[in-house]
Amino acid sequence: MEKEVFELWKELNPVGAFAQGLEDCAGGLFIPTPKAVEETLCRISKIQADSELERRLLDNFKTSLLHTEPPHIPSTCLWAIFYHMVLEGPAGDYMPDLLERVRRMLDSSSEILKDEWPPEIRILAYLEARGLYIILDSLISSNPFLKVAVEELKKRVEDYADRYRMVGILKGTYEEIYPLLAEQEVYLRREEYSEIVKNLYGYPYAPGEIEERALTWLKEEMKPFAGVLGEISEITGALPEVPAIERSLQKIPGEKVGEFLKGLREALLPVVRKNLVEVPEGYRTDLMKTPEYLRPLIPTAAMTPMGTLTGEPKNIFFYTVDEEATPSDLLLSQVHEEYGHAVHYTDSALNLKGENTLLERIDTTFSLPISEGISFHREVEFLELLERIQNGEGGEEEMRLKEFLERHYPGGFERALVEISYQVHKWRFIRFLRALSDVRINTGKQSLYQFVEWAHRYTSLNREDIFNQIFIFQETPGYAASYSIGEEAVVKIQKMGEKAGLDRKEINTEIASRGFLPLDMFLEWFEERYG
Repeated sequence: MEKEVFELWKELNPVGAFAQGLEDCAGGLFIPTPKAVEETLCRISKIQADSELERRLLDNFKTSLLHTEPPHIPSTCLWAIFYHMVLEGPAGDYMPDLLERVRRMLDSSSEILKDEWPPEIRILAYLEARGLYIILDSLISSNPFLKVAVEELKKRVEDYADRYRMVGILKGTYEEIYPLLAEQEVYLRREEYSEIVKNLYGYPYAPGEIEERALTWLKEEMKPFAGVLGEISEITGALPEVPAIERSLQKIPGEKVGEFLKGLREALLPVVRKNLVEVPEGYRTDLMKTPEYLRPLIPTAAMTPMGTLTGEPKNIFFYTVDEEATPSDLLLSQVHEEYGHAVHYTDSALNLKGENTLLERIDTTFSLPISEGISFHREVEFLELLERIQNGEGGEEEMRLKEFLERHYPGGFERALVEISYQVHKWRFIRFLRALSDVRINTGKQSLYQFVEWAHRYTSLNREDIFNQIFIFQETPGYAASYSIGEEAVVKIQKMGEKAGLDRKEINTEIASRGFLPLDMFLEWFEERYG
């Protein structure tokens, strides 16, 4: 049944399949009308799975089909256009077909969606529609022959945005949204949340267990975070409080960010290859300043893989630029996006260690806890590596990285190290808060506004940072917990591998090469391998 499950995945997710390199899916969109959903659910019920993975994928497809919300429609259309622009160009043969399907998707939206939605979902739908409108504008400038079709489509996008527009929301900033959520406080409870965390992400825990673990992790992080605040305070003279520390961090102008990241990569890649994980020759990740149409959805950085079913994978690392940037934050983003996510997708696509089956390489939501867990823990591993460099360990590669950081920090490597340590611990706080917020908001224990207020009091992080790092996840229930739940799994596997006599780089390479199983199955596979 592998082929039947694979073909079903292609039909339900032609955008993702095209991004992974399947040209026969070019120009495709699955439009989830009630009739299409009913027919597909009937088809799923008749497939007799031959393996546990096939059964889990069918459950994944079923849950996805039954969970369509207003942001998903413009988001799917936006990413479809983006991938086609990148992979075949704005004048590609399939663009007219794709735009026609986008029109049909938007025209069918009133049939697909109910009328009433909480403010968070309405705002996200509006922002996704705004992004779709902007990418359509860029498409016209790249291919004027599509002008008539695109202008007609833009009217439909405007109508869609108007349906969900809320008074006072224009750009989707914290200053616009947060006061509105305080006034229109609504509980965003999703009855199907337990099913989502199991069927879409493969978490080995029920929602209550995720909440309990996240709160424990958050408490454990309090003391290290307070310690690093004190260290920076001693160096800079700033108060040991997050807002003051943020202001005291080393900065570079926004226009220098691309240049900084390119130089950092040259210094960083040899060190990662030597110490942390195997990065194959031919590895390709392109740096791209976040386009305007993606900015509301990428507050800091993101990575998207492509061509992972072709034998020639590549990735795009998006970096979001403001007037100025913090080198330590940029470094951590590059470690996370490139040497976590991009290496994971590349190593798995190339079967660097072992041989993944076709279904183990298709990109579904099952990939997220594994990839986010790898990337989240890579930040800690990198900090530990820098601490060893500070203690005099390392060769030429490590010294070049040290020299690069010293050039960007007047206070030298010691100042760089303490600022990077601050970023690592701050982001651990944020990821644990994400997991906690995911459960509490989606089970109706707290509204988003209540959670931000609670988290601000509990952690001393400022409200805007907390809001910016959890609001976008209201579009994808279950996802926000993937960082911390995934990292826990990665650490377990590393300990098992070390007991089996492997070194850290070998273990990390095996983890990065093992594809995209549900997280619980991923853990079980390594328990058998290293047990």
